[in-house]
Amino acid sequence: MHSRVVLTFALIGLFFGSLFGVGWISAETPTATPRTLDPLIVQGSQLSSFASVPITEVVLFVFDGSWRPVPFQIDERDSEGDHVMFEDGLIDANDELVFIVGDAGSAETSWPADNVARQHDRLRIEVDDALSQVSGFVYLFRSDTLPRSDTQYVMVDAANERISSISYTVGFNSAQFIGIDSLHLNGESADLVDRQKARASASVFGGTVTQNEEDFAGLFQPFTSIVTGPVRLIEGGDFATAFYPARFDVTVRLDIDFLNSQIPFGGTIQSIRLSVDHAPPASTGANQYFDSNGISATIDGSDDSLITADLRDWYQISGGALGGYVSMYPQLSIDSGTFSTYYADDVAPSDDTGDGQQFADTGMIVDSPSGILVAQQSVYVLPPNTNTAVGASYFQNQSNPLTGMVSAETFTLPTAIDLTVQSTGFSIIPAVVLGGVLILCCILTIKLVFTVRA
Repeated sequence: MHSRVVLTFALIGLFFGSLFGVGWISAETPTATPRTLDPLIVQGSQLSSFASVPITEVVLFVFDGSWRPVPFQIDERDSEGDHVMFEDGLIDANDELVFIVGDAGSAETSWPADNVARQHDRLRIEVDDALSQVSGFVYLFRSDTLPRSDTQYVMVDAANERISSISYTVGFNSAQFIGIDSLHLNGESADLVDRQKARASASVFGGTVTQNEEDFAGLFQPFTSIVTGPVRLIEGGDFATAFYPARFDVTVRLDIDFLNSQIPFGGTIQSIRLSVDHAPPASTGANQYFDSNGISATIDGSDDSLITADLRDWYQISGGALGGYVSMYPQLSIDSGTFSTYYADDVAPSDDTGDGQQFADTGMIVDSPSGILVAQQSVYVLPPNTNTAVGASYFQNQSNPLTGMVSAETFTLPTAIDLTVQSTGFSIIPAVVLGGVLILCCILTIKLVFTVRA
């Protein structure tokens, strides 16, 4: 029983490092510039002019013909670097300002008509994209009288284990199994996934203990420490996750040796498989698989299987109005062990959970793991009816993250009006001065005449 508990925690950790790629599609359908729905994260250390300013007193604006507020959030982090809902309520060097790059506007020298904002410096943040796909400016003001945007890009319903964005709804069912239960994209009613799956085995006292995702029902309640905001939902710690409008990030760190030490009789974890199985393509339209190894396959349940040592930079599930997703591992490392790619497409597997079928059931396998396992994953969404392999461009985006160039600006009064009359060549200012001199001379002359007469 004790070895089952250890496998439970191992799989819980790796589930949140392999949330399948859990991917979501943008209802706003990024086309020529898929980065417009990407987040831009500015470190608090770049906001030194606003150091120790109450977070409730700052607001983010853009100019696109007129000034308007845009969604943003400043997430606090504690001394360990974990994101927390509240630390001290002040902007610190390790906090993070987050906004969506597609909200950026143009550069502007004027200021909003707000006296409070004009009493403080503002921060101009310029979008810096090494790939030159997106550009723009946002402005951070200090004011408790300027309005805030009421747009909400992401929301959590913890009671029903649902996360929704402007482009997707993803659901869990922790009472039945651990992992993703449903995924709806692009406003479509069809559910893209069957479920997230797990298989784990450990050697114990000469035998083998195996478990799947249903063995962990009721052991994990999602979203208990999630930090919420209009732009992203984020949880920190060894299982760090972040949900954005059209992207998902996760980083997991597991100490396999510690887990092995908890298995009795010198037992060890032998293998862990994590994957996501999809719904029949007849119900979703998503019938295409591509990956960075040049493999393409039709998802049809016709007994295709692939277990290969060639790890993928990315893989893609796409097709139909649902769109699809691209999943990638920017970092995947372990002190000792063997990674392999898992893919199965089989309408009648011999032993399976969920609907009992496999449609592009894909993920990774770790054999003979030991030491520290680190898995960082990013998942990007695709527009509807994506029928070609586009994963390479999204992988390039991830390899070239957006950054912000920050500069402080001070409000200055408008310059004095130039009163020079250009059309006649006659200058009003010298004329006024000359007239004053003449009047003064007249006054002195009159005074002198009366003095002489007296």
